[in-house]
This record gives sequence, C-alpha cells and structure tokens, in this order.
Amino acid sequence: MERVFSNPVRAEVAAVPGLEVTGYSDLLLTRGAFGRYHFDVINSGNVPLSTSVSISEQGSARMMSRQSLFPDLNGNGLIDTEDRAFDMSAPFMLAAGERLQLIYEFRISAETPVSTQFTSMLTASAVTEDGQNLTEDAMGVSRVEEGGLEVSKEQVVAENDEGALITYTLRLRNDSERDAFGYPEVEGQPIVIDGTPGPVSCCAMRSR
Repeated sequence: MERVFSNPVRAEVAAVPGLEVTGYSDLLLTRGAFGRYHFDVINSGNVPLSTSVSISEQGSARMMSRQSLFPDLNGNGLIDTEDRAFDMSAPFMLAAGERLQLIYEFRISAETPVSTQFTSMLTASAVTEDGQNLTEDAMGVSRVEEGGLEVSKEQVVAENDEGALITYTLRLRNDSERDAFGYPEVEGQPIVIDGTPGPVSCCAMRSR
C-alpha cells in the first residue's frame, strides 16, 4: 500500500457583480387605451446589490398619464390586487441570482394623433458592498393606431402529487374605435387552429 500526502487545498471565489435588465416591448395601441411594458431586473453576479430603478419618457410624453410601476409578485404577467405600486425613490437589495419582474402601466390620451410614438426607458442602477457601480436599461415602444385587438394571457400554477397543473386563460379585447369582424383567411390562406380551419368568422367584436 502506498500513501500519498498533500497540502490542504484552498479555493477562493472572487466577487463578480453582474446586473441585467431585459424586456423589450413593442406595442400598437389605440387612443385612450392602457399599455403595459414588462421588464426583468436580474442580479446575474454572485454578490448582493443595492439597486434602484427609474423610468424616463421619450417622444410625446405629455400624451401619457397614470404611469405606475408594479412588481409582478407571482410572475403571472398581470397586475393583481396584491401588486402595489413600486416606490422608485427607495433602493432595494437584490440577492445574488435574484430576479425582479416589473410591469410598467400607463394610459394614452384619447386626443393622441394616430401614428404618434412613445418610448419609455427603464434604468436599473446598482452598487456593490465595495462601492462598484453598475447600470443597465431596457425600453418599451408604443405606436398609436386607429384600431387593434388586445390579447392577454393569465397563468395559474397548481401543484399536485404528480407535478404541476398549469392553466392558461386568454382574453381577447377589441381595443379599437370601430367594430372588428371575423374572417376565415389571410391573403387567401385559411386560418387554422391545430391544423384545422378555425371558426374565426363566426362573430364580430364591438369597439370599446
């Protein structure tokens, strides 16, 4: 039998700060409609970050109102009753690997001219314990059109013994200034659902 002796091995992990902001949104909205941008602020490093966020508006910002930033606590992509408006004046701690999902909601004035474009920039700034500064941003863009349909999706996850049951709820809303009518084809090609022509021409949707 041969014995091998070695000095104790010591490994040191260097502090590597990292910050990411994702969530580019491109919306078509009608006059008087509400819009929502979705953002993620992510601590992609291995040290905690003291983080703050801010929103800046570009374009015809005077045509926007009721702007609020909400944390999406359950990650379902909706503003729920328990989601309170985010206080952008107060910094918060973001742990290593932690993700904060945010929803920025606003309303477009009913007097906004068609083809007007809005841009909102979310900027996240962070400071490490040793004083390093990090800044990242992402933006959402909206254009005003005469008519459009809005589709929203809600996700509910229910855990069970076999895993998880995920239920999706889709809502379709006519966010236009005129009624929208169904049609069975686009550019001569039939609209299909799971390979079968869908009953999309059965009904009309009244304007809001």
